[in-house]
Amino acid sequence: MNKNVRRAVSAIALSSLAATMASCRQQPQLNAGMNPAVNAQFGRMNAGASTNAEMQKVDEAARAGLAAVPGEYNVVMRPGVGAQSLSALGANVTAKNIAPTIVTVKTTGAVSAQSDAQFMAQLKSNPNVLAVEPNYIVRLNDPVVNEPAADVPRLPAAPNDALFNKQWHHKTIGSVPAWAKQKGSKNILVSIVDTGVDCGHPDLAANVDTSKTFSAYNDSGCEDMQGHGTHVAGTVAAVTDNQIGVAGVAPDVTIMSAKVLSNSGSGSYASVAAGIVASADAGADIISMSLGGPSNSAVITEAIKHAISKGALPVAAMGNDGNERPSYPAAIDGVFSVGATAINDQRARFSQYGSHIDIAAPGVNIMATFPRNASGMPGKDYGAISGTSMATPIVSAVAALVMSQNPGISPEQVKTILKASAVDAGDPGFDKYYGAGIVNAEAALNASPAGVAAQRVFR
Repeated sequence: MNKNVRRAVSAIALSSLAATMASCRQQPQLNAGMNPAVNAQFGRMNAGASTNAEMQKVDEAARAGLAAVPGEYNVVMRPGVGAQSLSALGANVTAKNIAPTIVTVKTTGAVSAQSDAQFMAQLKSNPNVLAVEPNYIVRLNDPVVNEPAADVPRLPAAPNDALFNKQWHHKTIGSVPAWAKQKGSKNILVSIVDTGVDCGHPDLAANVDTSKTFSAYNDSGCEDMQGHGTHVAGTVAAVTDNQIGVAGVAPDVTIMSAKVLSNSGSGSYASVAAGIVASADAGADIISMSLGGPSNSAVITEAIKHAISKGALPVAAMGNDGNERPSYPAAIDGVFSVGATAINDQRARFSQYGSHIDIAAPGVNIMATFPRNASGMPGKDYGAISGTSMATPIVSAVAALVMSQNPGISPEQVKTILKASAVDAGDPGFDKYYGAGIVNAEAALNASPAGVAAQRVFR
């Protein structure tokens, strides 16, 4: 089933689900792209009280086990109309544009199952409304805490970062020879749509553009009480050859923090869509999304379309259920979807697969930055965790290197280069477990946009 067909089927399923919300709110959760298995030594983070009303409302709904934020709805509008066309909904209703065609509607007061269904029906009856869905909850899975990352031999010409020999993924993707050609351009902006970023981390601060930071929670977006986003950010662009910590795959590009999940790791479809849109509007060249779940969303799809129209490349994790079910946004048309591999180049046992996979990358025991503060990570400053969350920023970073090497290149050309230069794994050619193969930075930088068809590498 191709992505367009799958999207249509998912849209029908979502509409059917919305019609039954009056009696049931058991919607599958959207999860961050980490393995859901929990290490015996580590449980879910408790970040304490939320810092603002928006964050508190989402966290309370998540703690109550609800599938959606009560009284909140996401709407896709016809082009050319916006929140103003919903002004007749009543005095106790607010409508706010997330993007030109995306509106979040909020009601005040108690929300019953009956009023919920009635209000959704009212929204759907508006001729300017194309789709309506509850504002579903986004939740992080607990991270997998592996054994300490194994040392690998320090390569000739390797940087002097203290933990570089624990970053096995650099050897697999050919980072060191790639850096001889390109370490990234400050003009390339990679947005981390996640839990925020510890912008002052000594291995990140030089590469974070705080003027473009976004938060769905009216904070700075430059703190990360959960830790996931800081790990993703360091995988992309930790400062390299500075004698401390780790090396990023694209160590000279610029990072933008788009905080869409709260301090406890909860968020909503509205916050994720807003982060995608804000990233695109800020000029992000690549939008790295280490999150996903089993249900499609018209609003997330619309946000992805907006990002693509702005020239951004959306990259997303395949998911960690270890099965063939599609995960979204990875399965949305136009998104570059990433699976995870282990140190032996085999598919990680948790990595989801399927016909919509584009490429694979290392995702087990990935050593990168943790926040300096206590967080949902198993320690401070640095550490190793596993998941397609960890594979996704590696691919985002290699894409950033290719963009740096080829100014003006289109996102479609970048995807073509990454797939054509990938190291084949599994069955010859494309397969549903690895896609085009395992991403390779060295081969990607040696490929030219005009000659990528001849660059395929086989192992």
